[in-house]
Amino acid sequence: MFDLYIANKNYSSWSLRPWVLMKVLEIPFNEHLMPFEGGFGASHDTLFIFHLQA
Repeated sequence: MFDLYIANKNYSSWSLRPWVLMKVLEIPFNEHLMPFEGGFGASHDTLFIFHLQA
């Protein structure tokens, strides 16, 4: 099973796109919401580190 880390789907089409794709293709995943924090807060750093380690 995959882990999908996304921001708010109502405000970010980049967050919505992989979610829709995985739903349509019925790919099982755990959804983790990483809320926006006004600028580059802890969420941005966490996602950036996650990306580098992947």
